[in-house]
Amino acid sequence: MNAHDTGFVYIRDLGNYLDHKVNVLGVVLEFSLPRKSRGTDFVSTLKLIDESQQSPEFSVNIFTKTIDHLPHVRSYGDLILLKNVTIKTYEGQVSGVFYKDSSSFALFDGTPSTEAVLYQSSPRFLLLDFEKDFISHLSQLFDGVQFSSGSSEYLLKLKNIPEKTCFDLVCKVLHISYDAHKDVWMLFVWDGTDVPPLNLHGKLEDEKQNPLPLQIESVPLDHNILRQFQPIGTVLRIMADKTHENLDKHFRAVGKWVRLLDVTGQISSGIWHGFLKPSARVRFLSDDNNVVLDLHRDYNERIFENNGHLPQWSKSSHFLTVIDLEDITFVTLMDVITNAK
Repeated sequence: MNAHDTGFVYIRDLGNYLDHKVNVLGVVLEFSLPRKSRGTDFVSTLKLIDESQQSPEFSVNIFTKTIDHLPHVRSYGDLILLKNVTIKTYEGQVSGVFYKDSSSFALFDGTPSTEAVLYQSSPRFLLLDFEKDFISHLSQLFDGVQFSSGSSEYLLKLKNIPEKTCFDLVCKVLHISYDAHKDVWMLFVWDGTDVPPLNLHGKLEDEKQNPLPLQIESVPLDHNILRQFQPIGTVLRIMADKTHENLDKHFRAVGKWVRLLDVTGQISSGIWHGFLKPSARVRFLSDDNNVVLDLHRDYNERIFENNGHLPQWSKSSHFLTVIDLEDITFVTLMDVITNAK
């Protein structure tokens, strides 16, 4: 099927259309969290591929009047059809700009199907009948294809996170909630490893008057939510920058594996937490992604070890206590919290 016959331009050919408006259909690999632009608009940046080019990925900046009009990608491998996108160059790479007054888009379920399943579109978008076949063709073409999870240059596990340094994290998003007292959205993520140990600086006599917190959220999570968390491995709280509004409506990653880009590690009152910068981006990953499979393998090996419930930085259980019984199993605090009894 020829893209030009349907009015689309292949990503590999976009360099021939500088300063022109074109239609582009691609698979969304990565997107930035919706945020307020420097002006009055809202903006999100998407990275796309199509059958003509998988690297480098095509980047498009989407500007809209309201945050609800931005594309909100909901799953791995979903497709987007962009109409009247202006082609530009930025730092030597071909990119696109979506203008709120002239461009339009639609998002489609990436699950292979004989029909195009549309789940979000901009106000002026009009889907033509002949475009449906091309959308279905692209979804079937990429069926079973393993998309890139990004470079390994900044990728770290929770057990290796640094303080005040940007890094990327492959993790499962367990929960998202709004902390009204702190006026921030917070992600609860997990990768099966434990964050590094920290020293508590304070005096024991001060604990009675000003006890150290047990969590960074202002109010403890509901017990039913905690019971859904894995008992082993740190559940890291990651706070979103205040430019990211109504994150629960526009971040569809709860229960899914993702790569979070532009995260920084921070420490407060002896507790690790993360922070999503304004430029933070998200890349959905499949359950059979190589990085995800490696994390699953390491976690399964850990839980079957004798001391698998101990923190990973602890090489021995001998420093903890001495007991007379030999068949006692170590448990984590999360084991206790999530126990049905």
